[in-house]
Amino acid sequence: WEKSHLGKGADEAFSVANTFDGGYIITGTMNNTTTAPNQYHGLLKLTSNGTMQWSKPINGQWVIQTADSGYAVISLQKGQKTQTDVSDNYFIRKLDVNGDSVWLKVVGGSANDKPTCILQTVDGGYLAAGATLSNDWDVSGNNGSADGWMVKLGFPSSGLHNVRPIAVNVYPNPTSSTVYFSEPLNVQVMNLMGEVLENKRNVKVIQMDDKPNGVYLLRFYNDSGVVIGVKQLVKN
Repeated sequence: WEKSHLGKGADEAFSVANTFDGGYIITGTMNNTTTAPNQYHGLLKLTSNGTMQWSKPINGQWVIQTADSGYAVISLQKGQKTQTDVSDNYFIRKLDVNGDSVWLKVVGGSANDKPTCILQTVDGGYLAAGATLSNDWDVSGNNGSADGWMVKLGFPSSGLHNVRPIAVNVYPNPTSSTVYFSEPLNVQVMNLMGEVLENKRNVKVIQMDDKPNGVYLLRFYNDSGVVIGVKQLVKN
C-alpha cells in the first residue's frame, strides 16, 4: 500500500518507527495553511495498513516507541534555556501511548545545536545525538566549528519504571544461537537503535544465530500490545 497524509503545502517525513501494535509512528513537517502561514511539525500514528489513528502538532526530527508503550521525540526548536535564549536546542519529549506530553527536557548551549536522533538505552534512559556549535551551558569541550554532540538522559526521565517487572528466565544469556524462556511469551527482538528485528507471539524459544554479535533488547508484551517487561540479551 501507499498513503499520503495531511497538509496542503510542502510536507516532509523525517523518521518512522514500528509500534508494538503492528502500526507505525511518523514525525516530520506539515504545512497546514488553515492554521498558520509557517511550517509546523507533526506526529502521526498509523495502523498496520497506513490508516491514520491520530496526529499531534509536535515538532520532531526522530521518534521511537518506548518500553512503556509511549513515545520519545527529539526536536530542533529555539530558546527555552534562558529568558533571552534564541538559539536552536535539543527538545526531548516523552509522550504517553496517545501522544500526549509526559515531560519535556531542553538541552544545549547559547549557539545553535541540531539534534538528529534518539534511542532508549538498556538502563531505561535515553541517548540523543546531533551536532553543536556551542561551548557553554550543557555543552563543553568544543573542538572548533560544529562538533558531533551526544547527550545521555538517566533512568528517572525514562518512564521505564511504569513497566511492571516480568518474572521470566531468559537463558542462556549470553547466547550464541538458541534462547529459551521459562514460559510462552510474546516478544520483540530489538537492537539498541530501537528497531524491531523480529516479532514472535506465544513462543518459548527464539533463534539468534542469524544476528551479528552484540547487545539486544527483548521486549515482552501482552495480547493487548502493552509492554510487560524488557530484558537485555547478549549475543556472542
